Amino acid sequence: MQERNTAAYLILFYEEILLFVQTMLLVISQKEIIFSKKARFFLDTFLGLIVAFLGDLMDSFIPTEINILSQFRHMHLVPLTGYCNENIKMIMVYE
Repeated sequence: MQERNTAAYLILFYEEILLFVQTMLLVISQKEIIFSKKARFFLDTFLGLIVAFLGDLMDSFIPTEINILSQFRHMHLVPLTGYCNENIKMIMVYE
């Protein structure tokens, strides 16, 4: 089994969740199905928990990743020159 980069896996997982939810909402709106208040509350709570979980994971992972990447020096690697970390979004700036 091929190992995945942890950060790439988390981002992909988050995007998969968003795609799934968007697809579900599209299907629901097309069929004009109305969720009960309990089901709607569950969906909102579930998404909130996932976003909070991914945010906590990224918060603990990002400083380590930035520290490691900023120390790498190799002729085939572009050096990390800066980063922006807001909420669950992260942008890394390379030369």
